[in-house]
Amino acid sequence: GALLEDPLATGRPGSDSTAPLFLEEPEDAYVVKSKAGTLSCRAAHALQLYFVCNGEAVRTKHHSAHEFVDPMTGIRQLEVKIDISRNDVEEYFGLDGYGCECIAWSSFGQVKSRRAKVIVASNYRRETKAQKQHICFFS
Repeated sequence: GALLEDPLATGRPGSDSTAPLFLEEPEDAYVVKSKAGTLSCRAAHALQLYFVCNGEAVRTKHHSAHEFVDPMTGIRQLEVKIDISRNDVEEYFGLDGYGCECIAWSSFGQVKSRRAKVIVASNYRRETKAQKQHICFFS
């Protein structure tokens, strides 16, 4: 029987001879009270991995970056995380809401992830719903 080729293992193991490929794209996040919303992404075959929020590159000092090699494939992977604070979100006045994309770059190309929204969670709706339930329950 023939062995199936690993779709990530293009070229020789450990080489970065292909365009970057996202293994994890950022998901929408919520800022709850003073707890920041965290976005993360992971890519193979990338030399650089960083976030762009609302059209501006996020400075690397705000990134938490990790690099590792998959022991099964020998392929180098990068992972980056950023924390978005309540102030970050509230200071942005764009109509499209606060959002970030992850950019994976190599000499063979650049790819952009889906846009993840960062939303400030509000307790107002929950309290209003609880108050309505309370009123209805005891009236």
